[in-house]
Amino acid sequence: MICITCEEEHSEKFCPNCGERSGVKKITLTSILEDAFSTITNMDKGFLFNIKNLVINPRKTTTDYIFGKRRGILNPIAFLIMSITIYLVIESFVGLGKAQVVKGNMADTEDF
Repeated sequence: MICITCEEEHSEKFCPNCGERSGVKKITLTSILEDAFSTITNMDKGFLFNIKNLVINPRKTTTDYIFGKRRGILNPIAFLIMSITIYLVIESFVGLGKAQVVKGNMADTEDF
């Protein structure tokens, strides 16, 4: 068997060179949730590494993940949850909430 990640030939359950599992695990709801939990608790390369790869070459990152090269790539659901969380934290610190926008619109309508 040839390793998906490092392309080394071996006949074991895990690649002796990089540690990647032999064979591709099917993508199911259970596997997505398991990957999301493990990704949030331990990341190989990090959140910013994945953002960089998605900006530079999104097709390669997506294709690699679908075909089983998942080492170092965050699970899409976990990535989405982390992105939304970071956005909400930044939004709360900046303070540009909907309340300020509504106040500005209400001031404009009182002139009529």
